Amino acid sequence: MKFIFGRELDLNELYDRKDEISDILKSYKTRQPLAVTGYRRMGKSSILNAARSILEKNDVLVVKFNIEGITSVNDYSSRLLNALIDSISKRYRLKYYREEIKRKINLFLGGIEQIGIRFDNFEFILKRYNDYLDNRLKASEIIENIIDMPEKFAEDLGTKMVLMIDEFQYIRMLKEPFPEILRTMRSRFNEHKNVNYIISGSETGILDEMLNNHDEPFYAFFKNIEIGPFNHDQSIDFLSAGFKDMNLTCDIETLEKIYIITGGIPAWLNLAGIDLSWNKCSIDSFLQDPTYKNIINHELSMLTRNELSLIKMLSSGKGFNEIKISNKYRVVKSLIRHGLVRKINNEYKISDNLINYYLRIQ
Repeated sequence: MKFIFGRELDLNELYDRKDEISDILKSYKTRQPLAVTGYRRMGKSSILNAARSILEKNDVLVVKFNIEGITSVNDYSSRLLNALIDSISKRYRLKYYREEIKRKINLFLGGIEQIGIRFDNFEFILKRYNDYLDNRLKASEIIENIIDMPEKFAEDLGTKMVLMIDEFQYIRMLKEPFPEILRTMRSRFNEHKNVNYIISGSETGILDEMLNNHDEPFYAFFKNIEIGPFNHDQSIDFLSAGFKDMNLTCDIETLEKIYIITGGIPAWLNLAGIDLSWNKCSIDSFLQDPTYKNIINHELSMLTRNELSLIKMLSSGKGFNEIKISNKYRVVKSLIRHGLVRKINNEYKISDNLINYYLRIQ
């Protein structure tokens, strides 16, 4: 086993997570829509990749795409189309085209025609989509067609599909131009017989509102599995196994310190493993690593002044009642929505142990 930081992992690189992967596979067998949630750096995307590999080995068509940062229907539809086309191209060993979307569609349809597959339903949607790109149709006139793309795709292929939408909370960015987008999505998802939907996201508070507020369209639609950090024993075993594979040993006291500082968050454990393996198990090599400092500084720079003040006060050990800033309930609610703070037994805690540690030593 190797320590790997900064990219999504494949099935053969993933440590443990058998239960989570099993739940994803069961959701396909039972056609249960699934939400995979958890704070940043827990490895959600890697777990989805592992499940995808197993499903594809069993000849299931899996399409996965990320909608982080979308601002328009065009953003969403182009990412969805690219993912659909790339997945089919991989399945049928077609040539990959790195082209702008309109040309890519035409090249793809030509390649599919050569191997004798007809896309009557999907071609109808693509024609309407091209009309939209050419400003002959408004986005409001094709929104249902876009949502139906995966179903029509699977229908034409005569296959079942799993569609994985990562960072699903960003779909709310389409609510301003389309206030009913989530209601329309749920309605269309309900009608789809060939596609099983799996969503994931790291802004846990926002997703919780979307999925568990009875006023929201997706209330009681997705079964939720939450991806948490490794516990103490898993963390120590993970680090020990990685060092063993490199013929290295680190004393248990150092491994215990790494667990306490990282809280068992997989990404930070991997970074710590790399630093210690390169530097004779020196814990200072991890504590002084600019990699995590730059990531945390960037994330903190996105906060408002009051949000930053509150999170610093929490890291110092102050109770919420001791914190004196304006609108503190609104501020902490915003931090919870974005997954930076959580409420446990009526106490507010920073979600990421390493952020908590970093703020304390500043």
